[in-house]
Amino acid sequence: KSYYRWIRFYLDSMNQAELSFDLEVGAKGIWTIILEEELRALDYYEPVLGLPDTIKAKSLDPYREAIIEKITNNLGQKVQTFKFDFVGPLEELKKNESNNWRFLRESNADLSDIYPVIKQVEVDPIRSLIRKELIPLIKETFPSLVDSEKSLPPDDWSRN
Repeated sequence: KSYYRWIRFYLDSMNQAELSFDLEVGAKGIWTIILEEELRALDYYEPVLGLPDTIKAKSLDPYREAIIEKITNNLGQKVQTFKFDFVGPLEELKKNESNNWRFLRESNADLSDIYPVIKQVEVDPIRSLIRKELIPLIKETFPSLVDSEKSLPPDDWSRN
């Protein structure tokens, strides 16, 4: 589905960009953790991802921005910031491939290139925090999942 491919596209772009950053071993972008957890939830719950789900998925944008702000404020000096072009990769893709995807950070132009990265020691606690908040949010947000009786995925659940 298009929404899933859109998240995957941004995750791949971010992972590629992180290879060019001067990161400590095990450091990871907070954005990549969010998108990995979003994809993990989609893999687990398998929503329809039709138009109603896709429209409602836009309501996750404020959550992503809020959790980034919360984490960076709480960790303060422990967060390294880099610049990531949230616009360029999609503009480049649109030159070669027709799609109606939107930019990941449309509503936050003042922060449009800020890319926070956390040290390895912070990755698991931050992933747990995001997972704890994001998974129920996805289940409540996507219309095709509202009546789902599927429980929360175990922490060790993986699509593979």
